[in-house]
Amino acid sequence: MLAELSARPAASAPSPHGAARRAAAGEGDEKPTSRGAGGVWAAALDPRARWAREWDRAYLLACAAGLVVDPLFLYAVCLSAPLMCVFLDGWFAAAVTALRCAPDAMHAWNLMLRLRDARAPPAREDADEEAARPGRDDDARGGGAVPERRAARSRNKKGIFLDVFVILPVMQVIVWAAAPAMIRGGSTTAVMTVLLVAFLFEYLPKIYHSVRVLRRSQDASGYVFGTIWWGIALNLMAYFVAAHAVGACWYLLGAQRATKCLREQCAQAGSGCAPWALACAEPLYYGAAAAPPGAGRLAWAGNATARGTCLDSGDNYQYGAYKWTVMLVANPSRVERILLPIFWGLMTLSTFGNLESTTEWLEIVFNIITITGGLILVTMLIGNIKVPLFQHMDDLVLENICDRVKSLIFPKGEVIVREGDPMRRMLFIVRGHLQSSQALRTGATSRCTLGPGNFSGDELLSWCLRRPFLEQLPASSSTLATLESTEAFGLDAADVRYVTRHFRYTFTNDRVRRSARYYSPGWRTWAAVAVQLAWRRYKHRKTLASLSFIRPRRPLSRCSSLGEEKLRLYTALLTSPKPNQDDLL
Repeated sequence: MLAELSARPAASAPSPHGAARRAAAGEGDEKPTSRGAGGVWAAALDPRARWAREWDRAYLLACAAGLVVDPLFLYAVCLSAPLMCVFLDGWFAAAVTALRCAPDAMHAWNLMLRLRDARAPPAREDADEEAARPGRDDDARGGGAVPERRAARSRNKKGIFLDVFVILPVMQVIVWAAAPAMIRGGSTTAVMTVLLVAFLFEYLPKIYHSVRVLRRSQDASGYVFGTIWWGIALNLMAYFVAAHAVGACWYLLGAQRATKCLREQCAQAGSGCAPWALACAEPLYYGAAAAPPGAGRLAWAGNATARGTCLDSGDNYQYGAYKWTVMLVANPSRVERILLPIFWGLMTLSTFGNLESTTEWLEIVFNIITITGGLILVTMLIGNIKVPLFQHMDDLVLENICDRVKSLIFPKGEVIVREGDPMRRMLFIVRGHLQSSQALRTGATSRCTLGPGNFSGDELLSWCLRRPFLEQLPASSSTLATLESTEAFGLDAADVRYVTRHFRYTFTNDRVRRSARYYSPGWRTWAAVAVQLAWRRYKHRKTLASLSFIRPRRPLSRCSSLGEEKLRLYTALLTSPKPNQDDLL
């Protein structure tokens, strides 16, 4: 029933985009065309508008796609098994360049929106608000839509340089211009260092840019996608992207180590090997039939000692952590060249080491960064799966909460609390599912399911923040029962009282309030019912306007139909006692 109540207005109401813009800009029923182009554009780019949130989500996924595509450039470096020389896979580089165009187009479109927003003149209501600012209490407290739009506009101007930087084709220039020239000149090991430095120079700012986009979406609405599963998916995506990037760097450094081995064998061969023999005749090779190699290249290709030491096995040379790359650098299968480094990255980041290493400083630094990054990623992944409400709290508050929570396990079918009983603790679900049910006077029962990341007991937050404070514990608004074996963290009422009393500033923060309301089952139900009531009243007024020639015999009441009366009764029963608007919830 809740899903039906939430979906009906969206299916039948007029377009929500204009309504969201008008509501965000505080226009009421004023038409957008009466404000001018600048006001329309400022309202359209309001971060609270629905289409702006949808664009931020799509752009965040595009940023993640760009982080997946960029490491693929490093796999273009290959070693020819027959000739034992270095070249770039032309077709693979062309495919990666084409893939890179898609996220670049999203970056360019986002940059255009940011530039237009930065250059847009203030809206008419902005000027009105500025003139009326001394007499407005909400602006004095920093509230209202205008300060938020101005703050967003200021942030847009500061981040434009970064938006421009992420579009720069750094890797394309290196792969298509610099790297072939260096290979042609015989710099077979230096070219891989240049590729690695260029990749890090471009990739690290892109990671920072993606984090900024994520934070901006969270600051605008208190959440990104709105479900715990999307949060888990984003964390796993971050873990996969990190493994992909680390694996690509590992492959490139392994190819460099193999090239170094071949160069040492070439120096030992003396007159039987020319230095230019390590660079293929065609630096960008597309698989077409090439001219027959010269006598010098054929002599080098027949060096069995060099082949056995550097390419046939990783046990005959000090490869260290790059031992597995021996089977990849001369492998013609592109899929295997990509999948094995990803597997190595996932394994290394999740097991924190077990790496063999030589005494070369670059390899040691790479291993240290890899192990440290794995520890950080696992810590972030575990911490971000539990409870979205905690994302907007500082470390001091989280430490006090973690010191007081208790790990609880409930068997299947256990009733944790009954409707009307005192609410003695908040529960934060880690694993399993709970059923929240409320009995109605008509005999029906309202039910909803709480899963990992959800919480119950938000009545305690309102109870703790209410003034004047009442010692009596609030009554539970629903019955909680386990649908399966459930693991949760419990925070007793006394501990909730302690945390809210000492860190009241955190729980009165707007982002915490929005997150708590968004993930609260009671508030979601109340919002769905309120939207349904508003839609029915709107539809009834439109019907009366279309039949205005009929004079009603009696004044129309607010509850003009039996269905609306039942719905209002359901609202009163379901949300009683209704949360105080002055409290957190």
